Amino acid sequence: IASVAGARRTGSAMDRFVEFNRPSHLFLFDESLELDEEAVTALPQVVATSRASYVLMAPSGPDGEPAPELTGTINPFLILPLTGESNIPLIVEGELPDPNEALEIIVDEELADSRRLEPGDTLRMHGFTQDQLESDANAEEPPRGPAMDLEVTGVFRGPDDVVPRPSPDDVIYAGTQDLLLGPAWYERFGGEVGMFGPEGALELRLRDDLDAVDEVEEQVRGIAGGEAVQVDA
Repeated sequence: IASVAGARRTGSAMDRFVEFNRPSHLFLFDESLELDEEAVTALPQVVATSRASYVLMAPSGPDGEPAPELTGTINPFLILPLTGESNIPLIVEGELPDPNEALEIIVDEELADSRRLEPGDTLRMHGFTQDQLESDANAEEPPRGPAMDLEVTGVFRGPDDVVPRPSPDDVIYAGTQDLLLGPAWYERFGGEVGMFGPEGALELRLRDDLDAVDEVEEQVRGIAGGEAVQVDA
């Protein structure tokens, strides 16, 4: 009986995690910045929206200096909530950052294990500039943006920690060691560090989950500026 009960709990673990996490279902990228985002937010199937961006940073090497060759081994993601609730991190150790502190972060379990990080520790990261991101500079060119001593306040569990999945071939990041940055970081460093977005990058959580993806994509295409938007589920 105990074995059956354990198997049932394990089998439902992902479902229970998804119910808590409330992940986004659609990612819209509008390079032209012409999409009527208010109209998208008003769609009846859309219950939460946020902006998301991959931030280009390199960690320090063993000598404490920037290690550009390690770019992508740690993945800084900027999350800017707009409406509703989505992508809620499950804190397994420590606590969420103070929303007013630019340098406070949470890290996922894989990054915590890899770098032996726990709440109260500091992780030094070095930002590349937007010019470096947009240029054809050498991939191992040292970052020219600010150095940041990021304070770990907590360790979180995300969907990739529950069911790992390989990185696509066409992305810059090389693994799933993630850290999350928030609005206070963006206010302080947004103009100094290169990133993909967050302007034009919109995540949507839908009322009917994946059943509504095709319907919402069709509706987005009919909104002003929506015909040229890249849509990923």
